[in-house]
Amino acid sequence: MPDRHSGDASVLHTIPQRISAAGDFTLSLRVARPFRNCGIRISQGGKLVKTVALAKAIPAEMIQIPLRASDLALTGKLEVTVL
Repeated sequence: MPDRHSGDASVLHTIPQRISAAGDFTLSLRVARPFRNCGIRISQGGKLVKTVALAKAIPAEMIQIPLRASDLALTGKLEVTVL
Protein backbone atom coordinates (compact mmCIF):
# COMPACT_ATOMS: atom_id res chain seq x y z
CA MET A 1 0.00 0.00 0.00
CA PRO A 2 1.59 3.32 -1.01
CA ASP A 3 2.14 5.78 1.81
CA ARG A 4 1.14 9.41 2.16
CA HIS A 5 1.89 11.88 -0.57
CA SER A 6 4.77 14.30 -0.20
CA GLY A 7 6.14 17.01 -2.40
CA ASP A 8 7.56 20.48 -2.59
CA ALA A 9 6.28 23.65 -0.92
CA SER A 10 4.36 24.57 -4.11
CA VAL A 11 1.73 21.91 -3.32
CA LEU A 12 -0.54 22.75 -0.38
CA HIS A 13 -2.28 19.42 0.06
CA THR A 14 -3.37 16.29 -1.77
CA ILE A 15 -6.46 14.12 -1.51
CA PRO A 16 -6.62 11.22 -0.78
CA GLN A 17 -3.91 11.22 1.89
CA ARG A 18 -3.52 7.44 1.76
CA ILE A 19 -4.10 5.17 -1.20
CA SER A 20 -3.90 1.51 -2.06
CA ALA A 21 -2.68 0.14 -5.33
CA ALA A 22 -5.84 -1.98 -5.52
CA GLY A 23 -7.72 0.37 -7.85
CA ASP A 24 -7.51 3.42 -10.06
CA PHE A 25 -8.17 6.77 -8.40
CA THR A 26 -8.12 10.53 -8.93
CA LEU A 27 -5.47 12.54 -7.12
CA SER A 28 -6.72 16.02 -6.19
CA LEU A 29 -4.38 18.82 -5.16
CA ARG A 30 -4.10 22.55 -4.64
CA VAL A 31 -1.06 24.69 -5.40
CA ALA A 32 0.31 27.24 -2.94
CA ARG A 33 0.51 30.14 -5.40
CA PRO A 34 -0.53 30.90 -8.99
CA PHE A 35 1.49 29.33 -11.83
CA ARG A 36 1.33 29.78 -15.61
CA ASN A 37 2.52 27.26 -18.20
CA CYS A 38 3.51 24.77 -15.55
CA GLY A 39 3.38 21.06 -15.05
CA ILE A 40 2.58 18.64 -12.26
CA ARG A 41 5.00 15.73 -11.84
CA ILE A 42 4.04 12.67 -9.82
CA SER A 43 6.79 10.21 -8.96
CA GLN A 44 7.25 7.28 -6.64
CA GLY A 45 10.63 6.06 -5.43
CA GLY A 46 12.44 8.16 -8.04
CA LYS A 47 10.34 6.69 -10.88
CA LEU A 48 8.13 9.02 -12.90
CA VAL A 49 4.48 7.98 -12.64
CA LYS A 50 2.81 10.82 -14.55
CA THR A 51 3.38 14.38 -15.76
CA VAL A 52 0.54 16.75 -16.63
CA ALA A 53 1.01 20.08 -18.44
CA LEU A 54 -1.21 22.97 -17.34
CA ALA A 55 -1.76 26.41 -18.85
CA LYS A 56 -2.47 27.73 -15.35
CA ALA A 57 -2.73 26.51 -11.79
CA ILE A 58 -4.22 28.66 -9.04
CA PRO A 59 -4.84 27.95 -5.34
CA ALA A 60 -8.62 28.44 -5.69
CA GLU A 61 -8.99 25.52 -8.13
CA MET A 62 -8.64 21.87 -7.23
CA ILE A 63 -6.45 20.11 -9.79
CA GLN A 64 -7.58 16.55 -10.47
CA ILE A 65 -5.28 13.97 -12.02
CA PRO A 66 -6.48 10.42 -12.75
CA LEU A 67 -3.95 7.71 -11.88
CA ARG A 68 -3.96 4.02 -12.70
CA ALA A 69 -3.13 1.53 -9.97
CA SER A 70 -1.07 -0.47 -12.46
CA ASP A 71 1.38 2.48 -12.72
CA LEU A 72 2.13 2.43 -8.97
CA ALA A 73 4.44 0.30 -6.85
CA LEU A 74 2.87 -1.49 -3.91
CA THR A 75 4.82 0.59 -1.38
CA GLY A 76 6.37 4.03 -1.24
CA LYS A 77 5.33 7.65 -1.08
CA LEU A 78 4.00 9.54 -4.07
CA GLU A 79 5.88 12.79 -4.58
CA VAL A 80 3.93 15.63 -6.20
CA THR A 81 5.86 18.65 -7.51
CA VAL A 82 5.09 21.69 -9.64
CA LEU A 83 7.43 22.21 -12.59
